[in-house]
Amino acid sequence: INKSPEASMQDAALPWPFRNFAALKIFFTSLIFSLIVFSYSMIKAVKDSVFLSMVGTAYQPWAKILVILTSIVIFMPIYSFIMGRMRRQTLATIFPVIYGIFFIVFGLFLIHPTIGLANKISSPARLLGWISYIFLEFYSIAVVATFWAMLSSISTPDSSKRQYGIITIASRVAGIIASITGIYLSKVAKISANTAFPLILVGSACSLFGAAMLIQLMFRILPTKYLTGYTDLHEKAKLSEKDLKKKPHFLEGLFTIIAEPYAIGIFGLIASVEIISTIMDYRMQCLIHA
Repeated sequence: INKSPEASMQDAALPWPFRNFAALKIFFTSLIFSLIVFSYSMIKAVKDSVFLSMVGTAYQPWAKILVILTSIVIFMPIYSFIMGRMRRQTLATIFPVIYGIFFIVFGLFLIHPTIGLANKISSPARLLGWISYIFLEFYSIAVVATFWAMLSSISTPDSSKRQYGIITIASRVAGIIASITGIYLSKVAKISANTAFPLILVGSACSLFGAAMLIQLMFRILPTKYLTGYTDLHEKAKLSEKDLKKKPHFLEGLFTIIAEPYAIGIFGLIASVEIISTIMDYRMQCLIHA
């Protein structure tokens, strides 16, 4: 686009990041994912600790099974349905807001003298522990995976190579900051768990609200060509109108795994790691609780 001399002078007066849209995109995506990882690192420990305190260690394997059944029957069909019908930008904004609201409400429940952590009696009848555990288990899919889906839809292979390393490093820094924050609340500030956990949830909610706002700001500031992915540039020209209107269904991923040998290998590798990690994590949680 040929700009007028006045417009060029106005662009030159802007700070450097706002004149370099590629760098600005990396800045936005890195900061957004850092806020998401910061929130995830904080609530990951809260999820297990709250469940073990409210319900008990003996019921955590049953909670895992319940998460799997809920995922197959309820969550994944709904998630696949809306992923095929809504823009990635919209979903990447909605899910953080939903979880941010849940964190605030969850924190208020934890403060309650009988429903919350002040009640030291563990019982499978305490529904708050079950609900929070199941809902927080889907965080990685609803928030983290949706962010990567959005980023993939607005990135070309070349831009992905430039931004992936920076985003990963930024997210690792965010995870370290989250760990230091947890250490400060538990060791240095000497705040009780009844107070620390609600504070952690509120901090996580603020991080998610900030991520949602930055996503909307990024799509308002960046030109369209920096928000166009490989599929939009190359693949749509090869697809017929019928193919473009075709919506993905819930079992499509399962069919792909069965049909492609490499997909079965990847699935087997990830499943084995997750099984071992889950068993080791459960044993560690039992020892910590004891």
